[in-house]
Amino acid sequence: MKDIKKLLSKNNKMITNNNLLFFRIFCAVAVVLYPLLGFIYQVIAVQPFQECLRQRAGFSLLFLILLTLSFLSEKIYKKYMESLFYLLMFGVALHTIYLISLNDYMLGYAYSILFVIIAGNISFKNKKVLIVYNFFIIALISLTLYRTSAQEIGKLLYFIIVFLIGLVSYLSSSSKLTIEKKLMKESNKQRMLLNNIEAQVWYLKDERTLGCVNQAYADFVGWEREEIENQDIDKVRRANEANSCVTSNEHVFDSKKKVQLEGWVENAEGEMRLLDITKVPKLNEQGEVEYVICTAYDITEQQKTEERLANYAMEMEKTNSQLEQTTAKLNKKIEQARQLHEQFLPASFPNIEGLSFAAYYHPAEQLGGDFYDVIKVENKLILYIVDITGHGLDGAMLNIFVRESINNFLLNNEQELKDISPARIIEFIFTRYCEENFPDDYFICILLGVLDLETWEFVFGNAGLQLPPLLADEQHGLQPIACEGLPISGVIDKELFTYQSLEEQSILFNEGATLLLSTDGLIEEEINGEMYGEERLKEIFLDSYDLAPNKIIEAINDDFEELTGSLQAQDDITIVLIQRGADNDR
Repeated sequence: MKDIKKLLSKNNKMITNNNLLFFRIFCAVAVVLYPLLGFIYQVIAVQPFQECLRQRAGFSLLFLILLTLSFLSEKIYKKYMESLFYLLMFGVALHTIYLISLNDYMLGYAYSILFVIIAGNISFKNKKVLIVYNFFIIALISLTLYRTSAQEIGKLLYFIIVFLIGLVSYLSSSSKLTIEKKLMKESNKQRMLLNNIEAQVWYLKDERTLGCVNQAYADFVGWEREEIENQDIDKVRRANEANSCVTSNEHVFDSKKKVQLEGWVENAEGEMRLLDITKVPKLNEQGEVEYVICTAYDITEQQKTEERLANYAMEMEKTNSQLEQTTAKLNKKIEQARQLHEQFLPASFPNIEGLSFAAYYHPAEQLGGDFYDVIKVENKLILYIVDITGHGLDGAMLNIFVRESINNFLLNNEQELKDISPARIIEFIFTRYCEENFPDDYFICILLGVLDLETWEFVFGNAGLQLPPLLADEQHGLQPIACEGLPISGVIDKELFTYQSLEEQSILFNEGATLLLSTDGLIEEEINGEMYGEERLKEIFLDSYDLAPNKIIEAINDDFEELTGSLQAQDDITIVLIQRGADNDR
C-alpha cells in the first residue's frame, strides 16, 4: 500500500508541476508578446488605436502579476491551476476577437473559429485527433484571411496570434492527456496487482463509508466490488462486526494515528476467520484525515499452527522433563554399574615369588566392555582378558557374567583342578551363555591362559580375541603365540565349542620372559588415516620387555599418546603384563 500511495502522489505531483510550468510559460510569453505585437501594430497600422496599446499594456501587467504570484504561492496556484490557465486563454481569445472586430477580419468567422479552437483542444482525448483537428482549424483561418481585404501584415499578425492560441491550447491538453494516460496505465497495473494478492485492501472515506476495495475483500464478503464501493459498512458487515469496525475507524480518524488489531470476522461461507487488520490514515495539507487505507491478512491457519506449536512445545517440555528424570535415573544406574565393574577388577595381583604383574585399563565410555583377572588356584595361575562387543551397561553385565562363570567353574571342579585347561573353562562359559538366551548380536571374546607354577608351562585358549599373546625374552626375542578361535555367541554351532574341538597352545615361560595380553582397542586406534597397529606395539614391547611391567605400560602409553595426542581412544584399551624373574626396580 505504501508503494501505491507513493505512485499516486508522484503522478499527481507530475501533472500539477507540468500544468504550472505551462502556466508560467504562457504568462511569460504573453508578458513579452502582448506589448511587442501592439507596438508593431501601432507602427504598421493605417489607423493606429492608442486604446488597443493601453489594453495590451494592461493585459501584459496582469500576466506579469500572475507570473510573479505563481512563484510566491505555489500551493494556491497548484490547486486552481487548470481553471486559471483556461480562463486566461479565453481572455486572450476574447481580446483577439475584439481586435478582429476593429479591423473587420470577417468577425463572424473569428468568433466561431476561436471558440472552436479552445473548446476542441479541451474536449478531445486523443492526440491524433487533436493534430488533425488543429490542422483543420489552421486551414479555415487561412481561408478567412485569404478572403479579407486587410493589409498583408495584419493578416500575418492575426494568423500568428490565432496559431499561438491553438498551439498553447494543444500543448497543454496533449501534455495533460499524456500524463493522464500514464497515470491510468499505472493505476490499472496497481489495481491488477491489488486484485491478485491474498491480502484484503480497502479505504475509508469516513468512519462508516467504504471507498474502493480490492477483489480479495469482495470475495471475502461475497459481493461484487461495485456493490460494496461507496456503501455504508452496516450494509456489508453484520451488526456486531460493523459496530466494532466503526469504533476502531473512529479511533483512527480521531487520533490520526496508525492502528493494528486482530479480530474474528465471518466470511461469505459462514466461517469465522481471524484477520490481522492495519488501518493507516492519510492526512491532507491541513493535517486532517483525508481517507484511511486498510489492509487485512487472514492469519487463521497461522493461529492454528501457533497453537499446535505451543501445544507441541508443552508436550516437548513435559517429555524433556521426563527424559531428564529418566536420564538421571539411568546415569545413576550406570554409575552404580561402573562402580560395580571397577570393584570386580582385581585390586591387587597374587603374591607369587618370581612373578610380577601390571595392568592398564581405560574405557572408551563411562562404562566399558573390557575385563581382566588373575587368579591363583593351588599350583595354577589363571590369567584372562575379555572384550565384549559394545560398551555400556550390557558390556559390564556380560563381563560380570564371565567372571562369575569362571569362579563357578573353579568352585564346582575342585577335584579336576590338576587337569584344568583353558579349553574346559571356555566350554563351560559357552554352555552357560547358551542357557541364558542372550541376544544373537552379543559376542564375548576371551583370551585365557593357565600357568603351571611348578613346570612353568603356559597353556592358552582363544575365543575370538584378535591380538594373540606376545612373549618376549632375551633368548628368543619377540614371539607371538599363535592361538585362534571363534567368539562366544548364541549363533555359533555348539559343536565348535566342545573341549575336544577347541584349540590350545602351550609355551614354556622361561626366566626373564615377559608376556603381554591386550584387547584390540589399542592397535585399532586410528588418527588422520594412520593406525597404531600391531607392528608398532610389537616394536615398543620388544624395546621395553626387560623393564618392570609398570614401566613397560608407561612406555606403551607414551608411544600411543605421541601418535594420538591423548590417552583417550575410540575403544576400550586393556593391557595385562606378567613377568618372570624381573627386577621390579628397573
